[in-house]
Amino acid sequence: MNWERVLKETQAIKASSVLSTGESRDFLFRARKLEELENISQMLHKDSKALAERDAEVLKAQKKLVHDLDARPPIQEDKTLTEGLREWKEHIKQQEDLLATTASDMNKVMVEPVKKLINVFPAIQTAIRKRNHLLNEYDKCQQKVDKQKKKERTGPNLVKLDTLQKALNNAKEEFESENTILCKKMSDLYEQRTQYILPSVHALINLQTRQLGETYRACVEIEKHFKSPNPINPNPTDRHTLTDKNRFQEFKALSIV
Repeated sequence: MNWERVLKETQAIKASSVLSTGESRDFLFRARKLEELENISQMLHKDSKALAERDAEVLKAQKKLVHDLDARPPIQEDKTLTEGLREWKEHIKQQEDLLATTASDMNKVMVEPVKKLINVFPAIQTAIRKRNHLLNEYDKCQQKVDKQKKKERTGPNLVKLDTLQKALNNAKEEFESENTILCKKMSDLYEQRTQYILPSVHALINLQTRQLGETYRACVEIEKHFKSPNPINPNPTDRHTLTDKNRFQEFKALSIV
């Protein structure tokens, strides 16, 4: 079942004789807001799962980079660089453990809660279709009563009118009961959306902060092994070239053209 079908059915009966145009429009508006909420939830669920997958891809790329560097003779001959690669490899192992923990925690705090929210919508759609069916029945009963009232007030016609009126009352009561309950559920679901999802968002931020913080600290330590203790100064020609370029940039910045 999808929202397109549900909304199409709902819109088709907006001209009901038992509901005002405003009431029909209001219900259709509620249904469309829930459709929007489900679409957003679907995207959030998909992006949350993709986040862990992309982190794993970055780590995989790091492993390949370290492997390629480790195979280079110039690296193998330099003790400082060799030590840097060794620490980088150790960092990758730690990152693998950290990512596994983060992915598991992310599944608990974000993926599963959002999936539970998504699983609510099929039941809502079923309830809307039931409500629409009851509204159609209610409308048909009302039309039959209106038609019967126009007939001559004979004994048989009055008996039939009484029967039709009872059926109308039952249809009205059943529809109004279902409609009231459903409208409350729809309103509650939409109004509590932020309250439901916000703790998951905060938990996800904390997870990412922890992961990125540990990654940053490890990278700072690794970087120390790849810094040259004696930076090579550019030769005089290079310095003049850099100075000329800087002056050119300054003149270019002053240009009014």
